[in-house]
Amino acid sequence: MSSGSPLSLSQLNNRSISLKQTQKHCRENYMDLASVSNQAENQALQQMINESGLSLVWIGLFRDEWKWSDQSTSSLRYWESSQPNNDGACTLYNPSAKAWYDRGCTDGHPFYCYKGKKLSTYLM
Repeated sequence: MSSGSPLSLSQLNNRSISLKQTQKHCRENYMDLASVSNQAENQALQQMINESGLSLVWIGLFRDEWKWSDQSTSSLRYWESSQPNNDGACTLYNPSAKAWYDRGCTDGHPFYCYKGKKLSTYLM
């Protein structure tokens, strides 16, 4: 994990927490859910997920014309070829496929928050 990465990992043990709750947690304790604005950030996120052994994680992309929760303007997208397929309004990152999937926001999954440039791992 690079110390220059703006991402900070936060893994939930409670699988029933909704994406809305993860966003609240990120905004209260960090900055927001992870957003990806370039290839380097996408690779950093992918590396963090691979190193953590997680299979699916929430990121901060929402279907409202697919905008980032932190209001960043990145148009970068890594959808799996069959996605988005209107399964939901929130985005899961799948590191084995190196792709994103749209899913319902009430599903419980680990998530990534970002803050500054310090990289830390947190378990709740």
